Parts: sequence; C-alpha cells; structure tokens
Amino acid sequence: MAKIMTTSYITVQQFCQFYDCETILVRELIDHGICQVRQDREILLIPEPEIPRLERALRLHLDLGVNAPGIDIILNLLDRLQSQQNSIEDFPIQPIEDHPNGEH
Repeated sequence: MAKIMTTSYITVQQFCQFYDCETILVRELIDHGICQVRQDREILLIPEPEIPRLERALRLHLDLGVNAPGIDIILNLLDRLQSQQNSIEDFPIQPIEDHPNGEH
C-alpha cells in the first residue's frame, strides 16, 4: 500500500509573530527564492521542511546584517557543501593493502 505524505504549513504571519520579525523581510527572502512557499488565496504558506532554512536566513540578516542576495548565495553554498559532505560519507572506503616490499 502506498504511503501518503502530508506536509504541515504555517503562514508567513505566524512565522513573523513567532520570530518577532517584519513580514516585509520574510517576503523579501521568499522573493529571492530563499525558501519555497505555497499560496492559498492571499495567504502565503511555508512548508514545515522549509522553516529551518528560513530561520537560518533570518539569523544571517538579523545577526550579521546580510542582505537577501547575500543570504541566497550563502545558503546555496552551504547546501552544496552539505551535498558534497553527504557524497563523501556515502563513498565506499577501500582498504589499502600492504605490498610485500613495503610500497603503498
């Protein structure tokens, strides 16, 4: 039997209230493609898996003063690093055999 996947959402308004930030800032981050949202009529919905990325973006802006284009670059680089790290971890390790004459 197929497993049905469901995704929980929060509104941009709820996110902004929880993190005490301006809606316009979150909309700017969304407009730069920093996180994916869904729109239901006039309401923007943030999928639960996107929340950590949006939280990181918010911290970069509030703590370090990074603008939206800079945040986009930083998060994309972090995603690439994580992807490479995952590839390295998945790479099978081959033991090195000792040669009789001591060469490797």
